Amino acid sequence: MDTADTRRSNARESDFSIFPYNCRERKKSPVSKRIKKKLGDKIFRPINNYQELYGKKDTVKESASSGLVCNKGRIRAPAHLHASVRDNNQPKIRTFYKSKGYCGFDDSCKFLHDSSDNKYEWQHKQEWNVQS
Repeated sequence: MDTADTRRSNARESDFSIFPYNCRERKKSPVSKRIKKKLGDKIFRPINNYQELYGKKDTVKESASSGLVCNKGRIRAPAHLHASVRDNNQPKIRTFYKSKGYCGFDDSCKFLHDSSDNKYEWQHKQEWNVQS
């Protein structure tokens, strides 16, 4: 997997102004900036987008865990996703068991005891007969 493939941008929802978190942050903007806006611009604003004309202290509900627990509505997905995949290209095989045929940990060993190289008795006899 290429590193460029692991970092992609989530552009499904590009209008970030519709999320409740952004509406709350917009309300927290400094009062002077909000007063500079024209209040009589005759644009309909829903109740959760009303501008406040005085500095309001944060409430417990708004400041608790950045509002994610108490949030009503949709929560925006992360903008940048990073997929992490771990392949087991090197299985943990007990090399001592593979070379000597014995492991001191026996059944409680956390490593794999690979016996794929081992042969049956009849295979050894067959090889012996072919050699002689």
